[in-house]
Amino acid sequence: MRERPLVLVVDDDENLLELVRDILVGRKIDAVTATNGFEGVELARERRPDLVVLDVMMPGLDGYKTCALLKQDADLKGIPVLMFTAGEAVKFNERAFQAGAAFCLAKPFEARPFISLVELALSRARTYVPPAEPERRRRAFPRFQARYSVTARATGGMAERQEVVGLSGNISAGGLLCTLPERFPVMTPLSLRVETPAGPVAIAGSVTWCGSSAGRRAGPIPHGLRVLQFRTPDDAARWRKLLNALEEAAQPEREGRT
Repeated sequence: MRERPLVLVVDDDENLLELVRDILVGRKIDAVTATNGFEGVELARERRPDLVVLDVMMPGLDGYKTCALLKQDADLKGIPVLMFTAGEAVKFNERAFQAGAAFCLAKPFEARPFISLVELALSRARTYVPPAEPERRRRAFPRFQARYSVTARATGGMAERQEVVGLSGNISAGGLLCTLPERFPVMTPLSLRVETPAGPVAIAGSVTWCGSSAGRRAGPIPHGLRVLQFRTPDDAARWRKLLNALEEAAQPEREGRT
């Protein structure tokens, strides 16, 4: 078992590789680097990192294809991926998530929001167990039941500027399930404000799925929401603190079942 987390960084820009490596090492996180997607996949197989950081724009095998290859490998697909996107537009983020990325960060970026996402991913990640032991597998990002007020405002699509207040059902590092009084179509970009015991958390998110209201009467509609980006590093820190507290609270209950 490693004493420190290991992050694999894949980018064809050697200056960026050096910058990211310095940021990680400064936080006591070990880093290995690759300059193209093919090398990155092979290095991931060899070193089994705790997190992979990928740039979208690379010659040959771009970040999307590299991420897809990682997720197709039974031994690597449980490793979370943070992808540097070409911009904050939803189309870049959605394509990254479709390839299997857990988090996205638009370039250029500052060190603080980057390290906040890295620490969040590492704090939630679980070592993936190969297919030979399926009973021991866990979600890369465990879900925790949590009922918090959620204000959702559409920032694009047909429902742009529509704002509603709903309630979360469960949350994880990469998303949340919540009920909203109005239906938002899949892929609608949202500005979210979640009122938590750790303080309000502002998130840029999108709708991954939506259900129907229960029963015959109109009622709250369940939505699956993906975390695209936290508005500030402080928001990411509050979310991480909240998840840690929920995990600690869940430990006695799990121990009581054993």
